Amino acid sequence: MSHPTADLFTTLQGALEPHYRLERELGRGGMGVVFLATDTALDRRVAIKVVHPELAAHPSIVRRFLAEARTIAKVRHPSIVAVHAAGAADGLLYYVMDEVAGESLRQRLVREGRLDPLEVGRILADLAAALDAAGRAGVVHRDVKPENVLLEEGTGRAMLADFGIARAMAIETGDVSTGQGVAVGTPSYMSPEQAAGEEVDRRSDIYALGVVAYEMLAGHPPFQGSNRVVVSRHIAERPVPIDKARSDCPRPLAAAVMRALEKQPADRWQSGEELRQALAGERVIPPRRRGRRGLVAAAVIALAAVGTSVGLVGRSNGPPAGVNPRHSMLILPFDNLRDDRSAEWIREGSVSMLGLNLSQWNDLTVVDHERMHDLMAQHDLKPGQDVGLETARRLARDAGVWTVVLGDFTQAGDSLHLVARVYDVSSGARVEIARVDDRAAEDVRPLFDQLASKLLDLSGAPNEVQIGLARSTTQSLAAYRAYLTGVEQLNRWDLAGAERELSRAVAIDSAFGLAYYKLALTRGWLVGTEDSVADRAIVRATAHSANLPAHDRTVISAYRAFIGGEHADARDLYQQLLSRDPADADAWYGLGETWFHDTTGVNQAPARTQALRAFRRTLTLDPDYTLAYDHVQHMLASAAGARPHYALVAPDSFALATGADGRMLLDSAALSGAVRRARTEALSTARTWVASQPATLRAHGAMVEAYVASGNFTAAFAEVDRFRQTSPVHPELPFVEARIRFASGDVGRAAAQLRSALDTVAPQDFRPYQGAPTVVYDIAAAANVFAYQGDLTNAAKALDLADQVRREVVHHHKPDGSSASDESWRRVALGELYAAVGGPAASLRQVWQSAAEAGRMAPSDKRTHLAHSGAPAAIGLFTGPAGDSTAISEYRAITGDSLSKEVRALLALNRGDSTGARRALAEPDTTDKKPWMYATYRRPLAAQAYYLLGDYRTTLRVLQDFEPATLRTGGFDSRWGMIGRVRLLRGAAYEQLGRRAEARVEYQQVLAQWGGADTTLQPFVRQAEQGLARLGEG
Repeated sequence: MSHPTADLFTTLQGALEPHYRLERELGRGGMGVVFLATDTALDRRVAIKVVHPELAAHPSIVRRFLAEARTIAKVRHPSIVAVHAAGAADGLLYYVMDEVAGESLRQRLVREGRLDPLEVGRILADLAAALDAAGRAGVVHRDVKPENVLLEEGTGRAMLADFGIARAMAIETGDVSTGQGVAVGTPSYMSPEQAAGEEVDRRSDIYALGVVAYEMLAGHPPFQGSNRVVVSRHIAERPVPIDKARSDCPRPLAAAVMRALEKQPADRWQSGEELRQALAGERVIPPRRRGRRGLVAAAVIALAAVGTSVGLVGRSNGPPAGVNPRHSMLILPFDNLRDDRSAEWIREGSVSMLGLNLSQWNDLTVVDHERMHDLMAQHDLKPGQDVGLETARRLARDAGVWTVVLGDFTQAGDSLHLVARVYDVSSGARVEIARVDDRAAEDVRPLFDQLASKLLDLSGAPNEVQIGLARSTTQSLAAYRAYLTGVEQLNRWDLAGAERELSRAVAIDSAFGLAYYKLALTRGWLVGTEDSVADRAIVRATAHSANLPAHDRTVISAYRAFIGGEHADARDLYQQLLSRDPADADAWYGLGETWFHDTTGVNQAPARTQALRAFRRTLTLDPDYTLAYDHVQHMLASAAGARPHYALVAPDSFALATGADGRMLLDSAALSGAVRRARTEALSTARTWVASQPATLRAHGAMVEAYVASGNFTAAFAEVDRFRQTSPVHPELPFVEARIRFASGDVGRAAAQLRSALDTVAPQDFRPYQGAPTVVYDIAAAANVFAYQGDLTNAAKALDLADQVRREVVHHHKPDGSSASDESWRRVALGELYAAVGGPAASLRQVWQSAAEAGRMAPSDKRTHLAHSGAPAAIGLFTGPAGDSTAISEYRAITGDSLSKEVRALLALNRGDSTGARRALAEPDTTDKKPWMYATYRRPLAAQAYYLLGDYRTTLRVLQDFEPATLRTGGFDSRWGMIGRVRLLRGAAYEQLGRRAEARVEYQQVLAQWGGADTTLQPFVRQAEQGLARLGEG
């Protein structure tokens, strides 16, 4: 029933008399109107809130409203407005609560703008206590905001009202939902998980209370703008620290508020009582975890209670018993006392030069250059900023070492004056001063050799330890300086810049082993492990590493074993590094890589489990380790699909979910729980990544991927909008938006947006993304949409653009001067596209002939790699309508590779050997999986073989769930092009089994999908039409 607003007072009075007598309206809001009334039976003043009639008109809303009111009525606390009764009368929903004389917090803020910090602390403590009482009763408010906070006249007590009303009204209105995917509440006060439409608990209310506290102090909420912008910023951005927005805010209060505003629920106050205790000085406020690549998360600086100073908590006074404090050392950048710009490189170089020399003694642990940078970033120390002794001691403690070196240098003419002051970390006492004064000419490194020798003497190193930077690195100062610059750029994640400088270093000195290692590492991070530049670089790094410290030699050997596919050996070496330093984030990452890329065995779930644990350990030590996030998100996204091959059965464990024959190995309940878990973990990890690196494209891409996997397309679009605001030029975003539309099922609009993007962008538009190859995947994903539609022209156009952009963003010069931009990537992509859809044969033949010719003309060590790029085309020529096995024969002759059992079965059938085909299909799964021959084609080709053998039931079982919902939209996945042929094959199998209705559905789907496809695919369309005709449909 609908009531005009003017009649609401009269209608409500009629419904509630004689029990209540309405007097006047007290206020109104988005949910309803509040009236002052008298409870006639008890002769007391009450407030009655009536829900806007238009919100209460939906089915089942009465049941939900009353259920919420009953729950809330059980919660009794001095700072919660008590609910006495609730009901429905004449189509109106209402509840009766205490009258609170006074005003709302919103009215107070409108009048005063912002409040005194002492007043804020008192109000916050009242509301924290209220939320604690509600949380213990299992009640989540979901809409904590100033409008729902009442300030009692006389006492000033803060009271929370309207518990559960937003939740009660949400599910039927269509605007908000209590389920996953849509948010409930007021955008400006939503927690990140609430804004993302996820399940929430009492920690979500803690976040909202933090927003209210921020507004009371600053005069505005932490984020402002349109609802969509505010929601996305809550999800992804950290607010400006409140003590910067309000300089007179006491530090403990500021720390308590900012902890309430942590993005991850686990990082906030876990209850209202914890927050109340912190405000009362009864609980220490731990620090927020921060860091850059390589950051050690062992920081234990804590804010003491209200009214006390910041101090060190939980520190031991010195090293453990039996540990020599001079056997572990942190060197900080030397001060350039005269600010001589020509010598500024020595400031950062001092850490590397001393560290490499000191590390020659195996008994001395030296914090390396990269880790030192991360420690400084953790403490918000900028490059070039002076570091005092107390800060230096704190950095050393965080690194787990007991000696710290502070130094300076002065250059005068051709002379250099070096001073190193050595301090004991536990006491702060100066242990020694080491000085070197000498003529340096151009190369200052010999002077640092002398200084290192004095520091080694102090540490008790034996005389036979050999040092000398020129001996262990390079004789060329120019090469060494290029190396230092490359390492600095690598630390800033400027991969393109790092590659350029490191390539210059090895071009100057072709025996510079350490530079070769960093170049191989950079190439691996930039383009992956199968890279000829990285292969050559790591071989040369090994050859020229004899004079490096043992630690560096082990690092190089481990990486060489890894990119050479010797994963077990690489694991042993990384474990050696970790046994010496368990906080070595790079070693943990390397260990994770060895598990992640080890495809030995049919069931890789144990390896994936070990990889996930190692990468997460990396992120615990270094919350900004980009590639660790990349790998974790890849595994979680794979497990978040509707039918994952590997399921996340526990937060840190995978299990094989799908057998080789397509059978599910987990029951439906276990699989459903694993998928939900993967989606939740993916969102949580992506949110942490974005908060840590808000300007990183890859982080936002992971967030979009996580939202798409969970079906929250609205949040995915909001994430794109938020990232677009960071810079006016983002040529990749139309491709990302189209991918979201495609995943949501809006294929037509996705294709239209992509056609427009392909017509308007140019490869050079992506030059700002040098060193960021993920933009290549975003563009290549456009081919999924066109392949699904059968638009091969635009699919190939998208892959061509992706290839051209790849050459722009992953551009480099090989040491031999040849171009890195070979055709292999393009051949693989086009071969997979045309093989998936079944033609055209001429295009497949052209791709194969290009690969074969390149392989035949290449040196023997490159021949097989180049031929592999034509493998998809060779398979497509045989398995498509052409049925031409010539290319497969040529492929085997060039490479000597064996073929997958599915391809061998089809070859046997082509010869008329059904027995051989059955024998091949019955073989156990190989442990030698070749990515260029195997994964993409396995199930469709096996199904094709079973169909030709007349085993139609197995055909259907193998193709079970080969549907769009099980495929990923990120990156190019040629299976999208296979969907049409798979549906046609399923339709034929159903028809052979007499299951006419199911066959009809499959044929109709082929027509709907490929009705407007290229002429190459029209034979498949005609087969579907003929199938429908046989089933009695014209």
